[in-house]
Amino acid sequence: MSIASDIIAIAVPAITAVGGAAAFVWNKLEKRFERIEKELDSCQSRERRAQQQHAVHIAVIELMWREIERLGDSAAPTLRRVKRLLDDLKTLNRTDQDNGQ
Repeated sequence: MSIASDIIAIAVPAITAVGGAAAFVWNKLEKRFERIEKELDSCQSRERRAQQQHAVHIAVIELMWREIERLGDSAAPTLRRVKRLLDDLKTLNRTDQDNGQ
């Protein structure tokens, strides 16, 4: 046999083994990325629902505050504190919406 045929005879199984290993690793990576993408989609969906619920909560609190303000003494220390907390919550919500868009 010639040297070239010996080299080919040795190289073909080695190249095949390397190719098989590369395909195996590629398939593993691809499956992992698909799983990560599914988890990301799920997480983003939960985050959108949480933001919607948060917006509804703020709207309800705001409506309740207006009714309390109409009925009660808005100068009372507790109600001033509630108003400050509501304002902080609305500001935080606006900031979160601005950062999310």
